[in-house]
Amino acid sequence: IYKKNLKKRDINNLEKEIDILSSLDHPNISRFYEAFHDENHFHIVMELCRGKLLSKFLKSNGGYLDEKRSRIIIMKILHAVNYCHSLGIVHCDLKPDNIIFEIPKEELDDDDNEKDDDNSKLNFLDLKIVDFGLSSRIKKNEKLNKTVGTPYFISPEMLKGEYDEKCDIWSIGVILYYMLSGKFPFYAEDNYEIFQKIENEEPNYLNLNISEKAKDFLKKCLTKNPRIRPSAKESLFHPWLEPIFTCIRSNNFLSQNLILNFATYNKCPQFKKLILKYLISNMGHIELAPYKSAFYAFDFKNEGIITIKGIKKIFEIYKLNITDNQIKRIMTICDEPNKQFLTYSEFILCCINIGDILTPEKLLNAFYFFDMDNNMIIDSTDLKNVLLRFGKYVINKKDIEKILLEATKEKDNKIGIKEFIMMYKDDIDVDEYIKTINNLIEKNEYNTNFL
Repeated sequence: IYKKNLKKRDINNLEKEIDILSSLDHPNISRFYEAFHDENHFHIVMELCRGKLLSKFLKSNGGYLDEKRSRIIIMKILHAVNYCHSLGIVHCDLKPDNIIFEIPKEELDDDDNEKDDDNSKLNFLDLKIVDFGLSSRIKKNEKLNKTVGTPYFISPEMLKGEYDEKCDIWSIGVILYYMLSGKFPFYAEDNYEIFQKIENEEPNYLNLNISEKAKDFLKKCLTKNPRIRPSAKESLFHPWLEPIFTCIRSNNFLSQNLILNFATYNKCPQFKKLILKYLISNMGHIELAPYKSAFYAFDFKNEGIITIKGIKKIFEIYKLNITDNQIKRIMTICDEPNKQFLTYSEFILCCINIGDILTPEKLLNAFYFFDMDNNMIIDSTDLKNVLLRFGKYVINKKDIEKILLEATKEKDNKIGIKEFIMMYKDDIDVDEYIKTINNLIEKNEYNTNFL
């Protein structure tokens, strides 16, 4: 973002957007990695999505989608929006141009043509909500008053100048109507006429070739009175969405290995946890797909977090045992002490089999990421800068030294690449990895054999 033409208001809005993005951790919200600036520009590093915007996806699909695909897309948008609302964040500009697919349509179709049920489509309609530039934080019972967004998707109460998070539900209703019909529910040539229709007219539901449950869901989202309009959480429990949740919470949806990995998670050193977070942030769509599905399954309240009750419920469904001590060990993954729920990233950390995701190349890249000054040693300065990149703004020097001390064999608060690899001695063949990584370093024209 070019600095030169930015006014103070623009910079404040940019800081607000970064603050909101950095606080979100959900499979259907574009992941924020870091922000920095140089002399001429602000730089924001976001997750790469190779697919089309929902608006372009619809055009390439003939202008609209069938009800089954629309249902999965709406469930994922709602799941993310409910999570945002629980944190007091209102998007304020939900529309097809702010929803993007992770992978191209061609890759979606490869699997999609063979099966036509909700289960097969769940992983292949993976999408992200993007652009939180107009979003706001809001307190309970607080109202917003600034009219923002895109005309076709603005709610009636926003036009009146007093609204809350329910404006996002209205926008979701407009998105669904557009997906199912290829038309906007309130169409006109100019903004004034669009706004008049939004405030005073009802959409035409007669020409929609959809189920009664879909029509009821749509009508509830497009209820003009926000006090009667359902919340995101209430909408997620509507009968129209029930087939998806029935599917993902059946006793054959999740792999036994994933559940057992989760149950047998053991506390690991903080530094090792940071490395795993970096590795997960670089996992691709196919690698992450089973964990995303599992996240929806474990999240029984559809809140965008995994609670202890949700964990116990899944194990009950699969007729597996999990003890309070096992749950206590799982909760050690959390950065905050005494926290009683898992975020999306924490959940993945508990589920992964390290040996399945860890290659010599990935481990070497992780080392380079943590070795900020490129001297092949990770010290407290490197770790401090890495924590800043992870968004940890308040950093105590003693805490940094403690993290390093826990991980170093020599107890000198410095980690070389061999110690870095040895942290995974229980998960990999260390000798084989050292040999491969030595070769990789030599190919990168490093003269010293660091191992």
